[in-house]
Amino acid sequence: MSAINISLIISLDTFPLEEAIEIAIRRNPQILSSAERAKAISPKLFSSYFPPNPIFTYRAMFESDNISIAQPIPFPTILITRGQLANDEYNKFYYLYKAKILEIIRNVKESYYDYFLAYKKIEITNEIIKILENIKEIASKRYETGSGELWDVLKADIELEKAKNEIKIFESEKQSALSQLKALLDSSIQEFIPQEIELKDEIYQNEFLKSALSEKNPNIKVYELDFNLNKKEKSIAIQSLFPEIMPEILYNTRTGERNFLISFEIPILSFLNFSKIKETSSKIKASEYELKNIEVELNQRIDALISMHNSKLERYKLFKDVILPKAENAFKSAQAGYITSKLDFLTYIQAQKVLFDVKIEYYSALVDVLKIRAEIEEITGGVL
Repeated sequence: MSAINISLIISLDTFPLEEAIEIAIRRNPQILSSAERAKAISPKLFSSYFPPNPIFTYRAMFESDNISIAQPIPFPTILITRGQLANDEYNKFYYLYKAKILEIIRNVKESYYDYFLAYKKIEITNEIIKILENIKEIASKRYETGSGELWDVLKADIELEKAKNEIKIFESEKQSALSQLKALLDSSIQEFIPQEIELKDEIYQNEFLKSALSEKNPNIKVYELDFNLNKKEKSIAIQSLFPEIMPEILYNTRTGERNFLISFEIPILSFLNFSKIKETSSKIKASEYELKNIEVELNQRIDALISMHNSKLERYKLFKDVILPKAENAFKSAQAGYITSKLDFLTYIQAQKVLFDVKIEYYSALVDVLKIRAEIEEITGGVL
């Protein structure tokens, strides 16, 4: 395995899923963009607790020239609330960043599983092609010796051409999945051998996953923080009705006289503040309903996913433990029967088709379960 980190061209025989996820977290443009948005908020965390910058003023008058330095001081609790608001805003962008990571991980897994499935389809079809070529050779020899029929040779040729055409279709599916992986990893990945995937026969419990959903899901955290942000904005609007204090030092450049002043700034157009209070009150109600809505939607989705997962898992186990072994045994029996002339060619071809379809269905059932688990992991904040 070799990796060149200039443009990250990955050329390898095997490429584990975990390595693909690690590269995506480091390089995916959407993740990096989300991280930068969170970083852009961080400078406000400290500065929000402090009053505005002092004001330096020069006044040229008829009999005197004054230089003054004034410090606007908002109502004390406003500074505290603004600091808390900046902290909530940073946390909101942090959870958006976490949500984006989970989304990209799910996308990487789905693309990897699609690549895995296409790879397995090609692998299975190549096995079938080898078997058909051997059977064609047997059929040809029988036809030449007069113990077989031309139809058997032609049928083998037809099945071979159909299998080769299937290879082209599956190759297209593999390239599509590979292109998706390249985009997600922001890397030039060459074709690779996917890792073999072991599936644990887990039945997920509603209570555990819903608890993880409410505690870990970053999108719920974002809506909770939106609700808190609107409450703090309303609090600031209310506190803005109170006067601001501005101590000021004046120095007369002609006489050298110094004066100390304290002024109180009282908003005259207070109806603007009341309008802001009304606006933020509506935002609080809207964000509260949005929070409840996202919780309901995600809980409904987790219910549906658990039901789908358990049914798909049962289907996978049925193929793994019952249908696939029977199809393999039936094919071996038909193959041996044809070679020993106990079964005709049509019976053999039918058994071969059944085995081919069952193997494809087996891996499709496996990937179905894996994709559902990937979405469950995203929704529950990566607890699986």
